[in-house]
This record gives sequence, structure tokens and C-alpha cells, in this order.
Amino acid sequence: MIIGVIAIIISEAALILGLAVNLRRRRKSERTLAERKLALNRDCLEKLLLKRTAEMKSALVTAETANQAKNDFLASMGHEIRTPMNAVLGVCRAL
Repeated sequence: MIIGVIAIIISEAALILGLAVNLRRRRKSERTLAERKLALNRDCLEKLLLKRTAEMKSALVTAETANQAKNDFLASMGHEIRTPMNAVLGVCRAL
């Protein structure tokens, strides 16, 4: 009878130990999977960041070019308007 009880206790202990080992393996597997997903997401975010940075640099160059064209246009138009305006004002003063 005592031997039977001891055998049951030993088999239950082995079962508990086996469950603990399986649980540890499963947690390690889940952790590894989570780390792989995290690495994949990090790589995707890095690629997206590089792409958007390139787009922003391109947009900045375009904006700077447009700003320079605007400044050139305004400077030219300012001169083109002032020259005839001075002539008109001169004629008005002469009258």
C-alpha cells in the first residue's frame, strides 16, 4: 500500500515536472516568436522612416526651388512695374 502511494506521488511529481518543462519551452517559444515579430516590425518601421525621410527631403528641395522662383518673379515684377510707374509719375508732374 505504501509503495503504491509512493508510486502515485512519484508519477504525479513527474507529471508536474513534465508540465513545468513544457510550459517553460512554450514560453521560450512564444518569447522567440515575439522577438521575431518585433524585429520584423522594427525593420519595416526603419524602411518606412527612410522612405518618408527621402520624400520629405524631396519636398523640401521642391519648396525651396518654388520659393526662389517666387522671389525672382517678385523682384523682376517689382522692377517691371516701377520703371513705367516712374514715367507716368514724371508726366503727371510735368502737367
